Amino acid sequence: MIKKKYSNAAIVHNDGFFGIGWPVTSSLNLEDMKIELKKYFIEVSLIDISELQEHEIESDCLYITSSSQNKNIKKYYEDVLEVKFSNKNNLMPRYELIRAHDNKGYQGLLAKKLNLRFTPQYYTYKSFDVKDKTVMKGLGGAGSSTVSMVKSNSDIHKQTLKMGLQNTGLLDLLKNSKYKLRRRFKGENYDGKRYDINELYVLQEYHEGLSCDYKVLVFGDKVFVLKRSVRKGDFRASGSGLFDFEAEFSISLLEFSLSFKDDLVAPYVSLDIIEEDDGTLSCIEYQCVHFGLMAQIKAPFYYEKNNDNWVKCKNNTKSESLLVDSISKMVEEHACKIS
Repeated sequence: MIKKKYSNAAIVHNDGFFGIGWPVTSSLNLEDMKIELKKYFIEVSLIDISELQEHEIESDCLYITSSSQNKNIKKYYEDVLEVKFSNKNNLMPRYELIRAHDNKGYQGLLAKKLNLRFTPQYYTYKSFDVKDKTVMKGLGGAGSSTVSMVKSNSDIHKQTLKMGLQNTGLLDLLKNSKYKLRRRFKGENYDGKRYDINELYVLQEYHEGLSCDYKVLVFGDKVFVLKRSVRKGDFRASGSGLFDFEAEFSISLLEFSLSFKDDLVAPYVSLDIIEEDDGTLSCIEYQCVHFGLMAQIKAPFYYEKNNDNWVKCKNNTKSESLLVDSISKMVEEHACKIS
């Protein structure tokens, strides 16, 4: 495998914020990241995402980036990074993984493209007639805030209306109402559907009888596991607060998680994983940038693969070191696949 080395590194941030931490609204320490990166690179610099559009991308520099929970800043990241790193292989994580952040629809499309073991889902903006229990998700949102159970087209309509009221600005709502009224009462000859507010959402296969899921963080070969139990009278484990950092689980969960990260060609990943009664594992959501680190911060142990064996290790890890070590490992082993 061809290895490409980078002599320098640059941390792309947003006003001093590098989104990945605990709580999820906190930033990693940029100065600590610089110190860790200097173990592997000659020069390490900081570049604000707003300055990157005027920056000449250096071929011998590895650019390390995150994203944002703010919708407009997230879009700004995506626009700038797509243009600046088109046909380049020195962005970490690669652009596809940044696009997948906080976008459940894109995650499913990418997982299908890469043939990953991802729970089947349908990504759409149109009305859809479901006839059985189905999980409906808005594209963004954490802690199951946009997740609901739907059983009919009527349920979907109610949820899209709710999401539309939450996500759409007042002026857009007024404009939409104006065109609908003109279409109804004036009989004007144009396609008013062009002005409809269409919410994007995914419909995901529902797995009956699950009592928990697993939040798994993978950094390089290190795996951190958090078991999350389902809330009483609900089907969701995310955001339940019913957490267990020392629960027993199968070795296959560790193998699945590491394999999923490697197949994504990511330095690190946050996974939501379900396990059915027969032991079948499936990912229902993943993030490769700007995810919470509670499992890494609070878990007493992590698991690391040594040859063909998994070793349980006392958790004395530091977030900044984990992130940088994972990046260095990927550059050494998979740099030709970064882009």
